[in-house]
Amino acid sequence: MDQWVRRTARQQDRAGGCAVHVCVREEGELVGFFTLTSVEIRGETVAKRASSGMTVVPATLIGRMALDADYRGQGIGALLMLEVLLAAHRGSKYVASRLITIDAKNDKLVERYRELGFTPTLTDPRKLWMKMTAARATLKAEGYEL
Repeated sequence: MDQWVRRTARQQDRAGGCAVHVCVREEGELVGFFTLTSVEIRGETVAKRASSGMTVVPATLIGRMALDADYRGQGIGALLMLEVLLAAHRGSKYVASRLITIDAKNDKLVERYRELGFTPTLTDPRKLWMKMTAARATLKAEGYEL
């Protein structure tokens, strides 16, 4: 995680490849990070309620997300995901985005993302999506003012 952030994150961010968001302690220690990118997904790959019949659906991709191993199992990953949803929501006010998408690296992550409200696409069980309206509802339920 540290290597990617130190070597690649700034370069990707400056080149416009993704927006990098980092979570650090007051002392500057890296706790976690995530990246967001605007993408389009084919409407036929998601449920009709997600695409509303659009052939191409604007979305925000969570391209990379990581939490330092020292902070796992403490609920910090869930807080990081809330920050992801908040950043995606805020971005959708400026750039159209109907869905948030994420690619799970393994089946354990698929289950975790499903627990968080993501739904697998119709074509690939490791590609998941969440409607932006569901993200907003989650944030409101957690006490965020939008």
